[in-house]
Amino acid sequence: MPFDPNMLEKSYEFSIKGCFSTFPNSWEGIEKAWFLTIESTSLRHLREKCRLPSKIGGHDFTAVFGSRKSFSLFKEPIKEQSFLRINVAHLPA
Repeated sequence: MPFDPNMLEKSYEFSIKGCFSTFPNSWEGIEKAWFLTIESTSLRHLREKCRLPSKIGGHDFTAVFGSRKSFSLFKEPIKEQSFLRINVAHLPA
């Protein structure tokens, strides 16, 4: 069965199995994220209808319910600066 976008407009039942947090290195600007682990037979069936594995990589479904942005004192990265050194031995008296 080909993908039907109307399938996304339906409601799907699920139950929450657990909660965990992680430090996602690949999410730019996010320091920490919190997830819910979800069990849903109807979502597994939806994936199978679209000829996908019932679980992604054998893992349970997850949903992000919170994140913390990375904090920086500077809005822009600090740029490398060159400094001019003055040798006082070469200055006229």
